[in-house]
Order: sequence, then C-alpha cells, then structure tokens
Amino acid sequence: MQRVHGLSQRRACGLIGMDVSSYRYRPRRSDDSALRERLRALAGLRRRFGYRRLGWLLEREGAKVNLKKVYRLYREEGLAVKRRRGRRRAIGARAPIVVPQELNQRWSLDFVSDQLANGRRFRLLNVIDDFNSECLASVPDFSLSGLRVIRELEAIIAHRGKPAMIVSDNGTELTSNAVLRWAADDSAGRCGMLGGLTSRRPEGEPAMPLRWEISHSQKLVHIVAEGPVTLKDMEAHFDAIVVADAMPYAKLFDASDVQPIYDDHDVLMMGARLSAYTATLEAGPLAVVAKTDAARAAFARFVNMSPSKRPAMLFDTEAEARAWLAGQAKS
Repeated sequence: MQRVHGLSQRRACGLIGMDVSSYRYRPRRSDDSALRERLRALAGLRRRFGYRRLGWLLEREGAKVNLKKVYRLYREEGLAVKRRRGRRRAIGARAPIVVPQELNQRWSLDFVSDQLANGRRFRLLNVIDDFNSECLASVPDFSLSGLRVIRELEAIIAHRGKPAMIVSDNGTELTSNAVLRWAADDSAGRCGMLGGLTSRRPEGEPAMPLRWEISHSQKLVHIVAEGPVTLKDMEAHFDAIVVADAMPYAKLFDASDVQPIYDDHDVLMMGARLSAYTATLEAGPLAVVAKTDAARAAFARFVNMSPSKRPAMLFDTEAEARAWLAGQAKS
C-alpha cells in the first residue's frame, strides 16, 4: 500500500488494522550454540529419542528451555528420528558390564511374547537378578505400559530391596517419560536405570578401549581403560555419565594399561566439553591409577587444561586410589 498508493507507514497500518510496533518488530534470538551442541550430544547418545524426551533430559540437567524451542532446534539440526529400514548393527561406543558380585547389584528387564490358541498375542515382563539368574518376576498381560512396569518394579523392591542398577534395552515401555522420571527420582531412594547405556561384550570379541560401571548406591563411577583410547572414546564416556546423573559421583579411572591417542588439542576439546558440563553440574573427585609415562603425561595435561576445580590425584595402585576417594567422601 505504501508503494502503490504512496501512503505513510502509519496510515497503511491503520487501514489494515495492524499495530505499527508489530510491523516494525524484528526478531532477536539469543545465542543457542551451547544448547544446540548439548542437544546434538544427547541425540547421538539416545538415537531413538524424540524431541520431547530429549527436552526432558535437558530439563533434568538444569536447562530452562521451552518445549517448542527444543522442537525448533531439533528440526533445524536435522535430528528427527528416521524410520527404521531393516536391522542394522548399532554404532558408537559401548561399555561392557562388570560381572555382579552380590545380590541386588544389577537387575535386567526384558519382554518376551507369545500368542494364545485363538491368535491373540500377549507379553511377559521378566525381571532377572544377574548375580544368580533368579527370576524375580514374570508378569503376563495383553498390555504392559511404562506405568505398569513401574508398579511391578516397586512391588519387587518393597519385599526384596532396591538394586544398585537396572539395565534394559531401548524398548518404548522401558524408555518412556514415566519410567525415566521414576528412575531419576532420587528423593524416593530409587536405583539408577540405564536403558541402553551399557552392554555385555560377547565372548571372543576384543575388549572395548574404555568401559565403565556406574554404582548409584556407592555414588562411584569405575572406569577401566585398555589399549588405545581416543578423543571419541572419552566423549562417549562423558556423555554417558552425564545422562546417568553421575557427574557428582567419585570417579576411579584405571589407566594401568591405557595407550592415550590424543594430543594437547584433543585435551583442550575434552576440557571444553567438561566445562560445559560443570557449568551447571558439580564434578566429583577423580582418582587415576597410572603406571606408564604416557598415561601419567596425559593425566597431567588433562588436569592442567581442565577448567574443573574438583580434587584429582594420581596413584600407583587401585587400593591407594580407593582409600583416597573414601577420605574425600568423609571430608
């Protein structure tokens, strides 16, 4: 109207019923680079999670962000979950689980299915104690939702006690919002539930370069490094610990047989990632067991370049490291 009829801006806005301030408004979006990077990291770790569950993970880390904004960034970064096209081998770093040494140290959940004579299918939720392979429950039903899984687990915990860890696959019932919130509710004294964050290493396969076990009951992360360890291995380890809410826990890093394959630039990259984590999360004490000069040099570079002010010490034996961590817990 301004170009055709030669009207002023105010006159043209008045004729079409638009406020002048609305016409002159220009969007001013904040810098979301850190949020985008964290969203990409979580999406890479939880490959089958949509924007709603990723938004909940961000909220659990302390990020105050609207779900609509999470959806916008999710679409702009191209993180939409693609439709499955056949079965493919999973990619990414996986950490083998340490064999449990006592009851209630680790439970496993999984579903099996069958059908009745009339063709109607049903499912069974199986809960196994991995120490002695005891079946704690086998719940049959035609429908087993996430809320039903929670009720059955609470019934088992009521008479058997709380496990240190629960492992499962990435089934929808076991990674629903209800189950994730239940597992993260520390006020109720519940165990940590790691859906797809850990895995067993089949016999005959080579050992993973970096594996870890998170004990929520002891508030301890035990990391074992064997052979060549790269920057990518360390980043996968950082992401898994953050998702499991284990950043404040004490960390025992056994680097006796490690061969670090990273330089000062890679250490700076790890320091930057750790800085982003510790901006909102507390980092627990770190005890490293190292016997080679290469491992000791890598530890020194990491401590010098890391922005975190947490206590960190180098030891020759695991016993000394555990004793020091026990003293840090008491102080």
